[in-house]
Amino acid sequence: MIWSDETHSYQATMCPRIGGPCPEAACLVKRLAQSLATVRPFTKPDFEVAGFSRLDGCPQSCGAQFVANHRRVRLFCGVEMDTELAPLDAMADAIFGNGDDGVGLSTASLPARPLALVEARSIA
Repeated sequence: MIWSDETHSYQATMCPRIGGPCPEAACLVKRLAQSLATVRPFTKPDFEVAGFSRLDGCPQSCGAQFVANHRRVRLFCGVEMDTELAPLDAMADAIFGNGDDGVGLSTASLPARPLALVEARSIA
């Protein structure tokens, strides 16, 4: 699924548990993107926040890691707090077309395969 607002362009993969994009994940990413747009005038270009949350509105209460900066916000659903982010970022780059189009990417090398991904890219 793809959509946009005044500040960001969004992309989301399908969650196999619910058969579509996760509305809870999309809502969290949108709120994070809005927050970053609000603080942009008061922060440096390399400002970044990362964290872990439970998506309590999700029927499974999935764990989700996020990384948010002025360039993009990414949320990885169905992973645990200590899951390594670098391989997940490589997977997201391949899926969302930000990297080397998946050359050398293997899901077998992932420490944990996320159930779903949501990304917001800044257009401002």
